[in-house]
Amino acid sequence: MLAGWLFADLFLVLFIVAFSSQPTVATAKPTAAASPSASASPGRTARPSPAPTPSRLGLEPVPVSIDVAVSPAAIDNPATRAQATGRLLASLNAQLTARHRGGQRAGFVLVFAGGVAGASDPIDEAVRVATMVIPILGKQDPAIFGAATGEGLWGGSDDFFHFQIFFFAQ
Repeated sequence: MLAGWLFADLFLVLFIVAFSSQPTVATAKPTAAASPSASASPGRTARPSPAPTPSRLGLEPVPVSIDVAVSPAAIDNPATRAQATGRLLASLNAQLTARHRGGQRAGFVLVFAGGVAGASDPIDEAVRVATMVIPILGKQDPAIFGAATGEGLWGGSDDFFHFQIFFFAQ
């Protein structure tokens, strides 16, 4: 048992020595001769152009929460799916417009669906229906949800959808 500890300590010491003996990487600085503006006009001194700052897309930390009173069972039923999907999207877009979020791009969507009545496993069926709604959003409203990804989750025993939408920060 002592040999195991000694071996582990020896391995740790060798790792630290090998890691600390690696050479550091120097940051490369552009020279004036290498810049194309210096060779183009020999009489003028070249001023370095400011480096463009990369635009970083990030998500807003607080999601927009919206409840839509459409039954997950209606979305699950092929006979009522088209009509229920239309009501779902109309209500969702109306609530987004009322909150001045119409046209803003969504980055991530959490969809909570209530348990589907009559299913053998209502929780699994609710997750499946909630997950099914995410690509429908992207197809029906690509301006807002075209770049969004998401996850479908169980929303309890309530008979409606709950959306938590994380929009891209501006």
